[in-house]
Formats: sequence, structure tokens, C-alpha cells
Amino acid sequence: MRRRAKPNLQVPGGEVHVWRGEGAAAKGALREVLSLYLDEDPTEIELQTGEHGKPFLADPSHPLRFNLSHSGDLALVAVTHGLEIGVDVQLVGSRHEPSFYADWARREAVVKCAGTSLLAPLPPGPIAVESIDVGPGYAAALAVAGDEVPSMRLFTPTERQSSAKDGAHAEASDGPGCADAM
Repeated sequence: MRRRAKPNLQVPGGEVHVWRGEGAAAKGALREVLSLYLDEDPTEIELQTGEHGKPFLADPSHPLRFNLSHSGDLALVAVTHGLEIGVDVQLVGSRHEPSFYADWARREAVVKCAGTSLLAPLPPGPIAVESIDVGPGYAAALAVAGDEVPSMRLFTPTERQSSAKDGAHAEASDGPGCADAM
């Protein structure tokens, strides 16, 4: 297994990292982003999927949790530590009002967090959901198992920028691959 020269990126407890990238490379982007946290070559990361397609690490004891969504030209990868998570993005079309796409993204994020299907009942227990501003033409949401969504940092790898949920801007980690993760 090839290791990276620099230390891996950490998700602080009580925080969610959301990576924004191009939709066409979504599947490869997931492994690239995960490699930043796992200190492994992207091709060596072993993933499995649940009954309804939710991806997870092959090592069930690892606390890293993540989810992926893509629509149009946009992909989102959400990563957190120890909390089940779901993310969804929808390209806003002209067939419905924008609020329809926002509601749909919120529902999909909750379903993905729970690892179930749209038609199945949600498991007991709280799931917090929050909309994410990913720019014009898209509706996105993040869902996390628990009573509230933790603080969120949005990473745009090509700009090496991130922003907190409250809109404050900060330089993203200079960890390996931040500029080319997606």
C-alpha cells in the first residue's frame, strides 16, 4: 500500500467537511477525498455498499463516515467522524419551483443518512437536516444522525478555500491533495 508523504487530514469532532467538485468525476472524487483522511492511495481504499447503495468503508470499526451525491456538473462528498451522514444535490430545473428541488434534496439527504430507500420508513432516532448553499442553479442538503447538524466547512479543492456554516471564510487545510482532490 502506497502511503502519502504528508500527514492525513482530520475531521475534528463535531464538524462536517463537505467537498465540492465536478460531477463527471464523482466516483473517483470520493476515493480521492477519502484518501486525504485515510492516508491511503485512492485505488487501495476498500468500499462496500449497503442494501440501498450507501457506501461505507470495508473496515466497519473505522469511525470515518461519508456520503456522495452528484447532479449536473456538481458533486458533493460529505465526511464526518462517527456520525451517519447523507448529502444530496439537485440541479434545479424549469419543471418545478426551486422549493421543490430544495425539499427533494432535504428528503434524499435524510434517506441517504439512514441508509434506506425513499419508500421505506425511516428508522427511529433523530436525523437533523440543513440546506447547503452550493451556488446558483442547485439545491443541496446535508443530514446527520442526531439532534443538530454539526458545524460545516465547505471545501472547494481548486480554490483551497473553505467556509464555516456561518459564512466566515478560512484557509482550508494545507493537507495533501487539497488543491486536486476532485
